[in-house]
Amino acid sequence: MKEYAVGIDLGGTNIRMGIVNRSSHVISPLSFSSPQGDEKEEEVYENIYNHIITLLEENGLTLSDIEGIGIGLANAIKRVRNLDGSIKKYLGIVKSNIKVINGVNLLVYLRERTGLKILLENDVNVGAVGEYITRKDKVSNLVTVYMGTGIGGGVIIDRKLYFGSHGVAMEVGHIKVEYDGPLCVCGSRGCWESIAGGAGLVNRAKEGIESGEKGYIYKMCKGDPEKITTKMVFDAKRAGDPFGERLIERAINSSKMGIVSLINLFDPDIVVLGGGLFHAQKDILLAPIVNYVRENALSAVRNTPIEISTLGKWGGVLGAGSLLFLDI
Repeated sequence: MKEYAVGIDLGGTNIRMGIVNRSSHVISPLSFSSPQGDEKEEEVYENIYNHIITLLEENGLTLSDIEGIGIGLANAIKRVRNLDGSIKKYLGIVKSNIKVINGVNLLVYLRERTGLKILLENDVNVGAVGEYITRKDKVSNLVTVYMGTGIGGGVIIDRKLYFGSHGVAMEVGHIKVEYDGPLCVCGSRGCWESIAGGAGLVNRAKEGIESGEKGYIYKMCKGDPEKITTKMVFDAKRAGDPFGERLIERAINSSKMGIVSLINLFDPDIVVLGGGLFHAQKDILLAPIVNYVRENALSAVRNTPIEISTLGKWGGVLGAGSLLFLDI
């Protein structure tokens, strides 16, 4: 059992990387620009490989000193699992917002170049691993919910990351919170993220402006619905604008239902909330959600701790590297 692994967080703007140890620390983190679209695929993989080797050498390590390499990227990953739950084969990425890089191709490339165990996981599951690994002495079961452009989640059950049969477990943004609600990007209606995710919230505001709402949001976007941002919607609520208040109340209500359902379903030791939207607006979002859980969750789980993520920008690297220290 080796002390170190390498974690890689593949983002649309930057690729972050670092050495992760079993004490949940990221050592010598580094960041470099993601491909822009005109690079050759194998050259991009070669560049990532070279960064890994340099990172190890600068810390007096070689490939033989690490357990393996964990990679996190946005979007669901299809995989086939053995009956014992271990990963048998990666099939592909459902959808990716990263130019040039195909996660499965990168995995195969690094496996062939290094001879090491390489694990690939979506960014929200990697986040769940990061949240768990920093609390592993206190919890065995953990649920994470990240609110950003969309809404995603991850779950640790009995100290193991849960994928589901098709690798798409915990797509919590597609929990149905309204019957025949607004159309979601997934093609269904009434999904949590279509109401409370950043993109969904903006779309609901656009619909209102296009239907004749003339309040705060209309003034801020100067009558152009395409200029609406999530900040405008929350600022409208803070300003006491009736339309803004209705949008945020609807979003909060859907989040209340989503989170209390997850708590009732999984009975976790803790729930961790994060994501860009949540962190920016936690003063509005957190208290109503916690209060709803305390009043409406099943009595046995009503006092489940709800915490705010503190991992920061290197949390993806920590979670990706820590995949090698879990039994998956």
